[in-house]
Amino acid sequence: QQRHQAWVMLPSKDTPDGDLLAQEPPNDAFKHRKPFAEGSLRYAFHFFVKVANRDMHLVVKEGKFATELRTPQLVAKNFLANHHQAQQMAGDFRRAITASGF
Repeated sequence: QQRHQAWVMLPSKDTPDGDLLAQEPPNDAFKHRKPFAEGSLRYAFHFFVKVANRDMHLVVKEGKFATELRTPQLVAKNFLANHHQAQQMAGDFRRAITASGF
């Protein structure tokens, strides 16, 4: 395992875009050295972090290629935008299925 520090990132209430801000203090974290999965664009690793005396097991993805998202904040913001869009699409799909009688 590789030792890391992790900061919980929460949206700022002071900016209109809800920019993500790192919360202090950093938390101790560990990442497995070898990925457990590999996609065409990124690797997936097990990541363990202790937040508020709670051990969390997360999955982190590491890109194989350079990207235009140069900061952790931009990566997280882009991920959340895509995640919210996927949630909307899933809800629309479920409503369409229900309305169709399936």
